[in-house]
Amino acid sequence: GVNVVRLKFVARFAYGDALSSEKRIDGGVPVFGSNGTVGTHSRANTLAPAIVVGRKGSFGKLAYSEGAGFCIDTTYFIDRRLSHAHLRWLYYALQTVGLDDLSQDTGVPGLSREAAYEKAVFVPAPPMQLVIATFLDRKTAAIDALIAKKERLIALLQEKRQALITQAVTKGLDPSVPMKESGVEWIGRVPSHWRRTRLGYLSMIGNGSTPSREEPSYWAEKGFPWLNSAKVNDETVPQADRFVTPRAMQECHLPRVNPGTVLMAITGEGQTRGRAAVLTFEATVSQHIAYIAPSAQIIPRFLLRQLQARYLWLRQESSGGGSTKGALTCEFLRTVPITLPPIAEQDAIVARMDRVLAHQGHVVDLLSGSVEKLREYRQALITAAVTGKIDVSTEAA
Repeated sequence: GVNVVRLKFVARFAYGDALSSEKRIDGGVPVFGSNGTVGTHSRANTLAPAIVVGRKGSFGKLAYSEGAGFCIDTTYFIDRRLSHAHLRWLYYALQTVGLDDLSQDTGVPGLSREAAYEKAVFVPAPPMQLVIATFLDRKTAAIDALIAKKERLIALLQEKRQALITQAVTKGLDPSVPMKESGVEWIGRVPSHWRRTRLGYLSMIGNGSTPSREEPSYWAEKGFPWLNSAKVNDETVPQADRFVTPRAMQECHLPRVNPGTVLMAITGEGQTRGRAAVLTFEATVSQHIAYIAPSAQIIPRFLLRQLQARYLWLRQESSGGGSTKGALTCEFLRTVPITLPPIAEQDAIVARMDRVLAHQGHVVDLLSGSVEKLREYRQALITAAVTGKIDVSTEAA
């Protein structure tokens, strides 16, 4: 039989303990924060096994520790002192009650124990709990292996994409042409008839600003499109989300940036810094974007491919010898070396790259879509098994 009961009758959540990084003694015990393991320590505060529940930050996020662990004070934990249920079954059951929806604090999102305790759980008899846990271990392991395989494939395709772009913009499309040393270590040899120059000689480079949010006369529903660095994550910038008034344009010294200009994020978290895209309409930009307006000597999309080929190099150069806050500057961008083929050849390279990369992008999209579906299927399977929608005893047999 299955009872539907409130979570507080199934398990209690214990608070983790404070453990500053200075106090940690490297040992064999995993230390758990709300986002998973964050190092090791010499002693544990849970029995083995234990379920870790994110309390602050990634609240409601679940981890399972086979051995004893040390849970820090951004987490709750459950071990056999705190529940009579089969803990592996409980780990799956908790994934179906929506703990990550239960934020109480407005400042730092946090999981309230009291709210969690009110959630309803389907509780089968202990032998059945074991059967469900075993079934889900087997099924989710198979799904996770498939997801990992597809994600590796996506990563490989993205590396290959970077290599294809670099090859095309440094070596050209004809492998039989005579080559010469470019004089730049990571570019190596380039076709002899290509010119070597710097970005500053081929383009106007500058950046914008952010008008004060406190000043309502600067911002409008309709007006001049204003872009921030989130906009460069695709290869083209098709539209703006924010608009500024003529007054803002004048008083905040905002540049008018023409279509066909390449925009680059010069600051930014994650993978944003160093990303570039071609602008398709007239707009202005924040201080976090450099606009690179190409002269007639270089096609915008060829310039984009050149900058994409230099993405990793630009990020290394701008992390300022290990300083934490990386930023690119307009001065630095002016000095970036560019290898320049004749216009007709730039055209041919752009056309070839657009074709090849569109096909490749399509494959990556299909893979990403299938990873998304597998994640949804995994979640649906856990829910169905835990709530008794599928009979796992026949499946298990």
